Amino acid sequence: MPKKCNIGRTVMADFNEFARKLRCRFHFGNTESRGMHPFRQKSFYGPTPACFELENYLDLTKFELSNLDLRNNYYNFTKEQQLGLRSLKNMQDIIFSKSDKGGAIVISKKTHYIKEGLRQLNSIHYTEIQEPNLLLIKNNIQTQISKMFDNGEIDGITLDFLRGSSKEGPRLGRLFLLPKLHKLSELVIQGIKKQTMTVNELPPCRPIISQCNSVTERFTYEISNEEIIFLDTVVHKGLRFRNTGILDIKSYTKPTLCKFKGNLKLRGYQEHEILRNCESALNIERPELLRFKQESDKQIPLVFVTKYHFSLGNINKALRKHYKKLLRNVGAISKPPMVALRRHRNLKEILTRSVVKA
Repeated sequence: MPKKCNIGRTVMADFNEFARKLRCRFHFGNTESRGMHPFRQKSFYGPTPACFELENYLDLTKFELSNLDLRNNYYNFTKEQQLGLRSLKNMQDIIFSKSDKGGAIVISKKTHYIKEGLRQLNSIHYTEIQEPNLLLIKNNIQTQISKMFDNGEIDGITLDFLRGSSKEGPRLGRLFLLPKLHKLSELVIQGIKKQTMTVNELPPCRPIISQCNSVTERFTYEISNEEIIFLDTVVHKGLRFRNTGILDIKSYTKPTLCKFKGNLKLRGYQEHEILRNCESALNIERPELLRFKQESDKQIPLVFVTKYHFSLGNINKALRKHYKKLLRNVGAISKPPMVALRRHRNLKEILTRSVVKA
């Protein structure tokens, strides 16, 4: 649902980032790769200008992009729909939240949402404290990781990662709830769809704690002495573990997986194509999938990323028009650039928010 914006300014800002990546590829593309550090942070390094051919390509391509007929975006809502959306966002007695599964939007009363949140907090898993001393916790963490670095237990990249780079300072984690609509009975769901039944209480919710910009954000890890969760599989200590030491497994297979072929048909895939690919996947031996595969030396393609707009149909042509000029001297850039389009925020992302204003 695109909103009104200056699409030309957006494209030029994204092209400047694309030009930065091109110059980095020219300067460092032929250097020996030392592997990717697991805690490497994103770099905003601004390289110096590259060779004449590359700078000429960037100038000509920027000129081509500036000549595109880029008209401004507007809402694809009518004025009445925009007023209704603005009114919904400003209502203080209801909460819009995402559902736990299915991708639906849940509208609930604010009092019910807060009541469910307090019920979740009043358990043995949470402890109420009078005042959080975030600065003391942060200083203790900084002291410990500095000692680890001095003792040679971690390297400089890991040290920078654990220190974090939040400019706003440490803050508390935030709790928000995802209503479990799939826990409602089929009778209630059908009644809601037919508008013959209303739910006066919020269904059970899954609590989510966001640790973004908190003091323990870089140290969050789930550890349990009773079970290990991996995707839809739970390895846990069952009844026989105490006597035999054998672990049990729970496997949760979603119903959508059982209807995989049917869903592919609904999406327009041919039946013979579905059968051929399913047989090919089933014939692969499990040891082959578990074997370590060496990383290939294929060059990562350069991608120009910008927001979607209906008048960007010729942007790929503009990027490739002067590409042959690069092949004369720039050996590190052997493939033409690709275009990837980011989507705008949809209705769910506009309405839902994790922060509940009192």
